[in-house]
Formats: sequence, C-alpha cells, structure tokens
Amino acid sequence: MAAVKGDFTFLRLWPRQIFKLFEGKKLAAKQLPSLKKPGVYVLYRGDEPYYIGKATRRLFSRLHDHANKMTDPYYAFWDHFSCFAFADHSRNKRKKIGDIEAVLIAAMPRAMNSSKRRWPKGGVLPKHIRAMMGSKSKAMAVGAGS
Repeated sequence: MAAVKGDFTFLRLWPRQIFKLFEGKKLAAKQLPSLKKPGVYVLYRGDEPYYIGKATRRLFSRLHDHANKMTDPYYAFWDHFSCFAFADHSRNKRKKIGDIEAVLIAAMPRAMNSSKRRWPKGGVLPKHIRAMMGSKSKAMAVGAGS
C-alpha cells in the first residue's frame, strides 16, 4: 500500500522479499519510483519496529543492503519495512528527513537505534512535522515529561 501526502509517499509494511523478486531480468524493487527517492524507513521484526533509518540519496540502496548483505548488522532481524519517500519538489529534504527520523526514534523507544532525539525536552516540534501530523497546536512538544 502506498499513500501520497504532499511532500512524500508512504509505503506501509512491504515485505522484505521484494528485494529478491525479479520482473524479467530486472529486480522488481529497483523499478519502484518511490524507492528511487531519499527518505526515512522503519524495519520491522514481526509487528514490532526494529530499526529506524534514513537514506539521503535513495531508499532502495539502504534497504537493499539491509536485506541482502550478510555483513549488515540488521540483516537477520527484520521481515517488513515501511518508508516515507520524499518527492523531487520537496524543499529542505535533508532537514525534513532528519526531523522525521528523530520523531520516529523518539516515538519508538524499543527500536534498536543508538541515535537520540535532537530536540531539547519540551522543545517545540518543527512546523513541517506539526503540519504532517495534522496538528494545529503550536505547543506540541517532543519528550515532554520524560
């Protein structure tokens, strides 16, 4: 399932096996337009988020490595992924990618990430994150009370 929302396309719970499927002689996942974009991804182990990462150039490259390189630290621990793939027209992609990754890491503390949130306690979420969440509140904070 893919949903388009302004600056990005959201791919929800796609199977890891997509990186092993071929269409003729071409790898199926390599043909997906959304995976040719930069973005943020979540690797799942069953229905639990396992790892949150970002791809500043192409989601396909990062996800393909996680799925196929036995030396990758996450290789053996996931079976599905979701991702936010940013549109070409999106401005400040690198900042937005970093912000979304930080929000997801803060929201999913059981994931195996070593990164920590980048906003101070009680800090206000960036405007584009609040807009993406559909919140009208300017006082929405990250990590309030923790």
